Amino acid sequence: MNNLHIFETLPEGFRTVETAEDRQKLAETISRAFGDCFYPIPTYPISHEEYLKLYYELGLQWIDNALEKGVVIANEDFSGTLILTKMKDCLDSGKLIKEDKTYNFLSPEAKANVSYIFAYTYDDEKYLEYNEDDVYIEIFAVDTERHGEKIGSRLMRGLFDECDKAKKDILLLTSIAKNVEMYEHFGFEVMREHHVEEISSDAYYLKRKHR
Repeated sequence: MNNLHIFETLPEGFRTVETAEDRQKLAETISRAFGDCFYPIPTYPISHEEYLKLYYELGLQWIDNALEKGVVIANEDFSGTLILTKMKDCLDSGKLIKEDKTYNFLSPEAKANVSYIFAYTYDDEKYLEYNEDDVYIEIFAVDTERHGEKIGSRLMRGLFDECDKAKKDILLLTSIAKNVEMYEHFGFEVMREHHVEEISSDAYYLKRKHR
């Protein structure tokens, strides 16, 4: 049962994701959005094809988690999406990769490394100040072929409007340093940074306080 009620009015051109076909199309968008930018960067090599498959499988898991505990919205052609949960319900992707045989197309070293990258990011949550009912952006993705069309801006502005009305803060995590400036432009502030030199990975935790 969906237990996150954010959008009284969805951004123009967007709708909730509900069907199995919607779910698969959206996972393909997530796969390209994350896989094409090689995120995160592990110590052990992973091919582009493996990245795309990894993020397709993770995308399905993120979507399913939010369909049960949060909300998934996308535009009509599934080129942009927001996947939201409450902070307490965000998915521990590191644990998922470590325990799920679905990801055995990766080498054992690569699987362990990617699992560790995701796992340490969620372990850091104990250092963050947040309320369990704060909105967590599990996924914010725009298909790489549609960048520059302000799809992401429309999604974010719609989310901000609804969270401001509901007096809810928004949190997110990114492991890409160049994304921090983009989120700061949207009104987010960095809460914590975590740099792990031995696996060439970073984590930035950001919050946008409601207006």
